[in-house]
Amino acid sequence: MTYLPEESKVTYESKDAQKEKVFDALEWLAAMSSHVPDKGEQMVR
Repeated sequence: MTYLPEESKVTYESKDAQKEKVFDALEWLAAMSSHVPDKGEQMVR
């Protein structure tokens, strides 16, 4: 994951380096925060 401050973009690269996706900084924050459970809530896999 790389942050490009001059463009306000986040570049995410998969572990196997096969896929790369570019997000707007706010879109990336929204995508990551959707994985945080509410207080007292458990995540089930």
